[in-house]
Amino acid sequence: MKVGWHSSLLPPQIQSKISKITQDVQPIKLFIKSSLVLMLSLSPVLSAQAANRIALVIGNSDYTINNGYLPNAVGDAEAIAGALKQLQFDVTLVHNIKSYAEFEKVTEKFVAQSAGVEIALFYYSGHGMQMEGKNYLIPTQESIESGYQVKHKGLDVTYLIDGLTEKHPNLSLIILDACRNNPFPKLTKGSERGLGRVNPPNDMIIAYATEENSTAD
Repeated sequence: MKVGWHSSLLPPQIQSKISKITQDVQPIKLFIKSSLVLMLSLSPVLSAQAANRIALVIGNSDYTINNGYLPNAVGDAEAIAGALKQLQFDVTLVHNIKSYAEFEKVTEKFVAQSAGVEIALFYYSGHGMQMEGKNYLIPTQESIESGYQVKHKGLDVTYLIDGLTEKHPNLSLIILDACRNNPFPKLTKGSERGLGRVNPPNDMIIAYATEENSTAD
């Protein structure tokens, strides 16, 4: 779902809170600001009472393969984690997931915790790839030399979507700051630029850093 910066959706006190957070925590990109505003506009609880909100925030910078290092990914994740804590989220912040096994472990724990919560938010900054119409999030230390390895060593975003759909939080928000250039340039068969769009369930929003099949710096 493509989101925009629609601050008019929120009461003035919430607009003020978002403005302060996004001014104090840099760098937060426009589409991330938009996601936070849209999330709060759809949230059933906008009072001062602490809400049942959880977030898994991942920043993958330390790619060693093919000069794939991403200098801003960890910093972006830390900025988002700080903003979400101010919005009363219980935040798990993870840096530089090395392997698929580690990715699966932290994702499964997050999904398990999402059952029945008000909002479950997943944010990822790092390398992502589209392979044969599916989107994969890439760990920092996996050696990937062929298309089938992407499917076994990268985390399929559908895996996350299916898990959240089953656990059914009131609202799920997935923010993918992962539309980067392919870190494995030899992989061309079945791969496409950037990430592809996914049609989420009605109680889920997916926000992307760029347009479909496009890349970002």
